[in-house]
Amino acid sequence: SFSKATYSQRQQEYASKLGLSSVYTPQLIINGQTEMVGSDADKIDASVKNLLTKKATIGITIKTASITAGHLQVSYRLDDVADHLTINAVLIQQQAITHIRAGENRGLKLTNYNVVRDLASSTVKDKEGSLILQFPDANNTSGYSVALFVQEKNSYKITGATFRKIN
Repeated sequence: SFSKATYSQRQQEYASKLGLSSVYTPQLIINGQTEMVGSDADKIDASVKNLLTKKATIGITIKTASITAGHLQVSYRLDDVADHLTINAVLIQQQAITHIRAGENRGLKLTNYNVVRDLASSTVKDKEGSLILQFPDANNTSGYSVALFVQEKNSYKITGATFRKIN
């Protein structure tokens, strides 16, 4: 219920970049470099712990995050600029509840955490800029966070990231 065509396209691009013959759910890509089954907690933990020992090469600061008419405008500042970089912003719903209406799990309620609800990307051209994200429900903008991350266009490696709770 949280899927979007753009997310599927992004997953296909990762698969192509990583030389994978297929994509699957739940698939996890860490730092744009490593893929694994999204339920393999030990492998995920080891990979994340390893990456957290490395220093980011691009610093990112969220200057403002303002909500207007169901949209979140995030302005940012980068420590460095290069045309081989992309800046991405994701709107994260901290908790989403799904009521199952059909199938063997009919009547059950699923609680999902940290669900990406929108994604915006742009080529890095200046040290400062902004991206706009759309809330799934313009009348309900509470319980969200935003993450910004910079990626190398060719390798998909993430070179810097930041995170902020919105409300």
